[in-house]
Parts: sequence; C-alpha cells; structure tokens
Amino acid sequence: SAADTDSDGDGIPDALDILVGARKLVLNHARYTEGYYQLSYPNGDVPRDVGVCSDTIVRAYRNAGIDLQKRVAEDIRAAPAAYTSVRKPNASIDHRRVKNLLTWFLRHVPEVHGGPMRPGDVVFLDTFPSRLGPDHVGIISDRLAPSGMPFVINNWTVGFTEGEMDLLPSIPVTHRFRMK
Repeated sequence: SAADTDSDGDGIPDALDILVGARKLVLNHARYTEGYYQLSYPNGDVPRDVGVCSDTIVRAYRNAGIDLQKRVAEDIRAAPAAYTSVRKPNASIDHRRVKNLLTWFLRHVPEVHGGPMRPGDVVFLDTFPSRLGPDHVGIISDRLAPSGMPFVINNWTVGFTEGEMDLLPSIPVTHRFRMK
C-alpha cells in the first residue's frame, strides 16, 4: 500500500527507515560545522563527523534509500521558479539549505496539520521569529523528552553535536511532513 512505501527495498517502510536513520545519527554525534563542501553527485555527503541540521534530514532519508541531494537538484532543474533563493543551482549545497528543503517537502511530501507528532515526522522550526520562515529542521524521535513531548533529533548550532533535544515546548514548528 502507499502507506508502506519502501524506496530501498529492504522490507522496512520508508517512515520507519527514516526514523532508524535518525536514531543512528544520535549515536554518531556529528559536530555542528557550517561551511561549504564540494560533494560528489549523486549520494554526496559531508564527512560523517560533521554536519548541520539539514544534513540530519538528508542522512536519515538516505537510510531509506532516498537521496535528497539528487531529488532536490532534479526538482530545482524541473521547477526553478519554486526555489526563489537559488540563483545558480549547485548540487553540493542546495539540498543543505533549510529553505530549499522546505520547498522540496512542500512539493513532494504530505504536510501534516494537527494530530499527534509521530516518530519520523520532519519538522521545520522557527528559531528566529524576527526572520521570515523556518530556519531549522529536525526529525521527531520515538522517545519522549522531560516535557512529555517527543524529542527532536537534530543538529542544533555551533557548539552542539547531533542528538535529541526537547525543543517542541519552546521552538515553534512551522511545518510538519510525514513520509508515506
């Protein structure tokens, strides 16, 4: 069924595969490290010990056999007007920018309005309310935080490593998506 899409054919539905990928990242503890890296294409990635919030999503989706680097690059070529912040397409960085990931998700993954957060949901967060739109992204964990709400698996900012954080009580979620 559509609810059991298995992009990599490993017998694990994508939604669960994405969560498993995110849980692996919690154990990896990549250091938050901004910067440009020249990446191979497709399936390019920054070194495993570094990353930013968008790399959490890219790596978790890759665990399900979904290459967001390739999918975002192809979508930018197919619909350049949808990606207003892309002046010159660059497959090494475009999929690593929150605004571009949001555009891709809005175009290709069902947005969830209301109801409980589910493990594996991708959430876009507004950490700077004075700026327009979300500027952070993470994945809803299968573990509850001290607040009673789910942890968010993410790579927060400089000085942090990839892990689970109790963000939902204090950081507004602007968009939520659930892979089918």
